[in-house]
Amino acid sequence: MFEPEVQDLLQELLVKSEAGEVRWQDSKVAGMADTVRQDYLVVLPNISINIFHGSDGIRLNFIDSAGDISLGLRPETDEEVALLEKIFSSADRIVSGEKARKTLDDVKKALSQKGPVGELERRNSPF
Repeated sequence: MFEPEVQDLLQELLVKSEAGEVRWQDSKVAGMADTVRQDYLVVLPNISINIFHGSDGIRLNFIDSAGDISLGLRPETDEEVALLEKIFSSADRIVSGEKARKTLDDVKKALSQKGPVGELERRNSPF
């Protein structure tokens, strides 16, 4: 079971995240190893918070500046699972929304320029 202080911090993180006041990022973009399909990270001055779905369920880690896990949380109750799932969902919405905005900005920029749109050759394209 999460300690009451940890529970309170997670609840506060959720409130700020749902208000759009947490700068979540895709952990791959932040330079973390590709260990799970989807995980998110928020970088604070001396620590990072990483939330992800592992093979054994949802997890949240506090990672120190040396890259070591200083506190790893694995929920034990349905309420703890629900709280971490809400945090994860909020992070996912923030990161997905940012990706969508960047995509639309790129398309708008391309369409606003004179001349043909698009390239004839694929350069470093995943397609």
